[in-house]
Amino acid sequence: MRSRGSAEFDASKRRLLNENAALRARLDEAEETLRAIRHGEVDALVVSGPDGEQVYTLESAEQPYRVLIEQMQEGAVTLSSNGVVLYCNLRFAQMLKTPHEKILASSVSDFVAPAHSKEFRDLLKQGNKESARAEITLITGDNKLLPTYLTLSPLPAEVEGGICMIVTDLTEQESMRRNQATIEALNARLRRAMTETHHRVKNSLQIMSALVEMHVLDNAVSVPTATIRNLNLQVRALAAVHDILTQQSKRDAECKTISSMQLLEQLLQMLQEIAAPRIITYSIADTPLLSQHAIAIALIVNELVMNCLKHGRGAVEVSFRTHCGEAELEIVDCGEGFSENFDPKAQTGTGMALASNLVSWDLQGAISFRNRTDGIGTRVLVTFPLAPTSTPMSGH
Repeated sequence: MRSRGSAEFDASKRRLLNENAALRARLDEAEETLRAIRHGEVDALVVSGPDGEQVYTLESAEQPYRVLIEQMQEGAVTLSSNGVVLYCNLRFAQMLKTPHEKILASSVSDFVAPAHSKEFRDLLKQGNKESARAEITLITGDNKLLPTYLTLSPLPAEVEGGICMIVTDLTEQESMRRNQATIEALNARLRRAMTETHHRVKNSLQIMSALVEMHVLDNAVSVPTATIRNLNLQVRALAAVHDILTQQSKRDAECKTISSMQLLEQLLQMLQEIAAPRIITYSIADTPLLSQHAIAIALIVNELVMNCLKHGRGAVEVSFRTHCGEAELEIVDCGEGFSENFDPKAQTGTGMALASNLVSWDLQGAISFRNRTDGIGTRVLVTFPLAPTSTPMSGH
């Protein structure tokens, strides 16, 4: 028979072995918990305390960076060495207007515009070795072009064959570039328009200077009031041309032509105020005239109509026609007509000499002075070639 001491020893041994096994189990559980925490496999712990069980959530060191990447306004993508998407943030999916799950495991080259395919392949090849960047146009899920700026860099050595790609949306920058180009083009047009305006004003002032000089030469002592009035009409005629050109420049800064109908109607209505009770009738074909031609025509019409009002009788008829690249300006009255020995060069005054010179020098045309075929009144005909840009608009 076993002694009492031996039995107690065996019982104590068994108790110690059980306690040891329990401690080992608890140790294994603690080590497994630590391993799981260390490898990011644990999201929370439940701890019992005086106030009962409490839940403590765990965050890894990577968590703040994950939040940052998901919240950034640029697309963030992890690529394999051959361009397969291993990871992308929400912003990249939004930029491509494509569901997140359809982007993962797909080749990023599938989203590159065909025109930039080769450039992207070269960029990807360089991005496997070193940091590389380029402007690449992508295609969104709704088949629209998305201008982007891509930056590719190799990931650390422990992520073998991985590439980090940052995608910046250049849509706003492209819009700013287009706006800048438009502004520069408008500024260039404005500069050209200002140059053209200065040139026209200079020419008009030179014409007025020449007119004043001509009248001074004809009237050495004093200038008659009638001559001053005529100069005033010539200034108003020039002002009418500039007024129309100014109105047109508001619509088109580079406009270099003026409507013959708009010009002559405005000018003849102004002369009608002076002619009353005499009547001025007109028939005008609408044709674009170069601004320098318009100035010459305005002064010519002013001189010829005023001459009819001064020396003729009845209505004054003005007509402007175009045919086969040539324009005809005709002015007739109901006066006594020209005498048989009428010589325009010898007998016309300062105003008529001005008209003749403008026809010859500015219009490169010809002017003829005749009597009407019915023998009642005069007929002055001005013909000149239209500029290549001057094509008939419509007949009236």
